Formats: sequence, C-alpha cells, structure tokens
Amino acid sequence: MLAVLLDSSHGQCAYGPFDEDDRETAQDFVEFLTAEVDPAKVVHVEEVPRGTHWGSAMKELLAWYSQQERA
Repeated sequence: MLAVLLDSSHGQCAYGPFDEDDRETAQDFVEFLTAEVDPAKVVHVEEVPRGTHWGSAMKELLAWYSQQERA
C-alpha cells in the first residue's frame, strides 16, 4: 500500500492509502500538491511517520477548487 506524504508548513499530512496498481494516480496527486501546495512524495504506508495526520484527497481537491472559483 502507498501513501502520498505532503510536507507543508503546517507539518506532514498523509493521503491514501493507494493500492500499488494506483501508483500513477498517487504520483499525479503528488504533482498537483507539489505545484499548488507544498512538496509531496509517494511512499509506502509503512514509511509514514507515526502521529502523521491523515487527510482526505477529496477534501483537499474540493477546497482548492473552491478557492479557484472565488479568485
């Protein structure tokens, strides 16, 4: 299992899990987060540091979309 790990100014946040078959989708999400938010990378779920907040990719995308509409 894979996760997307975002390294933001607010701390680390993980998204997922993604199946190994969904690595391309996870990488696409990494590219989006890195371009629009902060650096991110695909890691194995076991590599997510203990205590890391797990977020929702859907909520992240919807929040970004809402901000774009207001701009």
